[in-house]
Order: sequence, then structure tokens, then C-alpha cells
Amino acid sequence: MSDATDASPSIEEKAPWIAQVPKELRGEDLLSLGSNLGDVVKNARGIIKERDELKLKVGPKAGVPETPEGYKFSFPADFPKDLVPPEPEMKQFAALAKKLNLSADEAAELLNFETGRTASSRKALQELTAQNTKRMRDELQDQFKEKADEKLAGAYKVIDQFGDAELRKELDATGMGNNPRLIKMLIKVGTHFAEKGITAAGTGNPAAAEEGVDLKQVYQRSYATGAMK
Repeated sequence: MSDATDASPSIEEKAPWIAQVPKELRGEDLLSLGSNLGDVVKNARGIIKERDELKLKVGPKAGVPETPEGYKFSFPADFPKDLVPPEPEMKQFAALAKKLNLSADEAAELLNFETGRTASSRKALQELTAQNTKRMRDELQDQFKEKADEKLAGAYKVIDQFGDAELRKELDATGMGNNPRLIKMLIKVGTHFAEKGITAAGTGNPAAAEEGVDLKQVYQRSYATGAMK
């Protein structure tokens, strides 16, 4: 007999459907799926069914509440109360945790991470504000000497006269209320109006913008957190 007669059938000959599979993906293991496409589909469905049944046997992930309301979150006693997310946001977070199939412990860990980042960001802002406050006071002291306090009070009075509540909130939240460049600009504005005979109070009587200001009150309501005790 010739060598051709002795050769074993190729996998394509055993299962013609394999010829439609890219050569790099062909292998003897494909024969286990069947010799024709009908067998392949039947066996594939059987594999899918076994997989789904295995999922059911494994059951739901441990520690996942049945509903979003099942998540219970708490914060340390010393955690800043103003950083605790409001109830609507907590409900949204619980719904997201349920959607992501997070266990109660995993959801709590994620929440602690996010709130910790918020606390760190606020601390960094407070430190930056304190630095700006010191820099502002030092620069004003160097430039205006004994009149530094009056100049600062005049700058704040310009904000009170020409700004609005939203501006004051933004200055407070960002710490820009103690930015040296901003304060120096406001001092120039107050000085300009004083030279033009315009009062900050709008009475029509010429007066310097910084006159008649209670400095203690200015310091107590300073726009930056922890500024000018």
C-alpha cells in the first residue's frame, strides 16, 4: 500500500465544518464538539446550560443586601458632620452599590475612601488658605506699615459694598478672600473711590473707604477659614 492509503484522516475530513474555522484556531479538541454543525450547536447549548446551572448552584454573592435599603453606613464620631453626604446622595450611593453587586463591607470601604479624599482635600485647602493669610498680612505689613489693618478693612468693605452674597460665599469657600493680589487690588479700588470723593457706604460724602470700620468685626468674619484670629 502507498503512504497516502496509510495516512489518517485529517480533522477537516473527520468534521468538515472545521474547514470554516481559521487555521490558527483549528485543533483536535474541536472534534469533541461534533462532526457537523448540528452537533456543534447542540453541544454548545449544553455547555451554556451547564454554566448557567453552575451559577445557580453557587448562589448570590455573600454579604450583598437584597435591596439598596439593606446597606447601612456609619461614620466615626470625630468625622466632620459637614462632610457627611446628605441623605439623597447616600440613597444614590446605596443604589449604585446594589447595581455593582457590592457586599456591605465593600460598599462601606468604597464610601470611606471617597469621604476620606474629601476630608483630605478640605485639609489641603485650609493649609493653603492659612499660608495665603500669613503671606497677605506680611505683605500688607511691609507695604503699609502701621496702616496695614486699616487698608485691609477698606478692602473688605469694598467687597461688602460692591459684591453680593454669592461672591462672599465663593471667596469664603475658595480662600480667595485672603489672596494677596486680590486684597491689594481692592485696596486700590477703595483708594480710587476715596480720591474721587465716593464713599464705600454711598452717602455722597467724601471719605476714605477704610474709615469707620470695626477691625475686630472684620477679622471675625474674615473670608478665609482660620484667618486673622
